Amino acid sequence: MPYPKAGPRSQSSRGRKRGRTRILTDTPEKAAIEEQSNKKLAKIAEIEMKRKNKENRPTKKTVRQIFSLKKIDDDTSSDSDECPPLPSSSGGEEELCSDGEGHRAFEPIRKEVGEFVVAIYNGLSYPGKITKIHENGATIKALEKSGRLWKWPAREDEIFYVWGDILGHLPEPTKFSKTRDIYSVPLLE
Repeated sequence: MPYPKAGPRSQSSRGRKRGRTRILTDTPEKAAIEEQSNKKLAKIAEIEMKRKNKENRPTKKTVRQIFSLKKIDDDTSSDSDECPPLPSSSGGEEELCSDGEGHRAFEPIRKEVGEFVVAIYNGLSYPGKITKIHENGATIKALEKSGRLWKWPAREDEIFYVWGDILGHLPEPTKFSKTRDIYSVPLLE
């Protein structure tokens, strides 16, 4: 049995633009066609300019700063060993020390095994845990950076730091993921 006949074609809501017969040598028709093509080219050029301007425009980066950077001037303060007090939420006063080189201010070092501290290695700050204490420094097991977070290195790595390279105490890093050993250290972000 043959297939049934096709029904009438449905008209779309927009339809297509119906053309009209033009004689391109006619001056008014030729001018209209040129004007249409010039409008299209101008629109394409405008879109390209907007795209280039958008690419060239610098994006504003937001920087979250927890502690203000304070430098201790040698000529304004005679006691460089003292730290300015900072009021805390518990009502007491916590001391924060700055090393005078533009590094952030941290709590003073508690010389205890298992304490989390910030140490300077090759000019960069790294969080770590004190494993051994010596007279002139401490052996620290440091975390390594993984994006904006921190993780323990795959191979155990302990380095001896002199007390001058240890900036201060850190609260214990918070575990960022339940399945992976990635930690967040808010004071270093």
